[in-house]
Amino acid sequence: MKIVILLLVIATSPGFSQIPNGDFENWATDGPVSWASPNAPDLPQLVTKSTTASSGSFAAKGEVVQWSPGLVVAPFLQTGDDASGFPYTHRPVKFTGSYIFSPVDGDRFTVSVLLLKNGEAVGIAARTYSNASPNYAPIEIPFSYLNDDTPDTCVVTIALIGPATGADYHLGSYYIVDDLKLSDAPVSVEEEVAVPSAFSLKQNFPNPFNPETVIRYSVPFGVAGNVTLTVYNSLGQAVATLVDGQKEAGEHQVSFNAADLPSGTYIYRISSGNFTETRKMILIK
Repeated sequence: MKIVILLLVIATSPGFSQIPNGDFENWATDGPVSWASPNAPDLPQLVTKSTTASSGSFAAKGEVVQWSPGLVVAPFLQTGDDASGFPYTHRPVKFTGSYIFSPVDGDRFTVSVLLLKNGEAVGIAARTYSNASPNYAPIEIPFSYLNDDTPDTCVVTIALIGPATGADYHLGSYYIVDDLKLSDAPVSVEEEVAVPSAFSLKQNFPNPFNPETVIRYSVPFGVAGNVTLTVYNSLGQAVATLVDGQKEAGEHQVSFNAADLPSGTYIYRISSGNFTETRKMILIK
């Protein structure tokens, strides 16, 4: 009996706590308990209880809905009744769960987990999903740690966003998530992906080029606002906008075709918020 009691104390200690209501079994009138969402009284609900559960009785479904004529709203879920997260004092290896995803016109949904200490980032786990999954598929996202601190807070955010290019999110897109957990189990080899800690703009390749080249860039976690990537000629005139919109954390690349432009030196510049970086490339025909 003493051994059983000791094990229970260890399993429920703050360092080994789990995501509150991460299995979405508990619900209130405004959505899942211990989670914030955009649900509002007397309006269509964006986050609803789903009986299509990975385990247990319920899961959480987030769907793009129309609140009023001309106003289409996307769902999100964030831990904490006030979206401030929950106390957490451990350094997990990965974030896991299960999801179903039904996108319309290229919509995507994102999962991000932020570990904080005194409001400063300690570690992050983030990924964007774009492929449709009519049946439950696994979520397994490794953490990248920014320092050696032990966190005091964990914030989990599940959101639906628009496609990588083009219009914003579309009516009818939805995701279902269930069994969200923090884990110390080893990460699958194919899931070992590092999240960039800072913006960067790589040299295009090939360079010189004719007429097409590839530009790579990195976006760190937690970026707010648009990312733009623009090409200018030697006179400072914009000749192409290659990126203009929200981008998830990670490594990205975009092709630039200069078939309609004359030979010469061109400048490409990336910017987001206070960050700007510029590089040169040479077109030879």
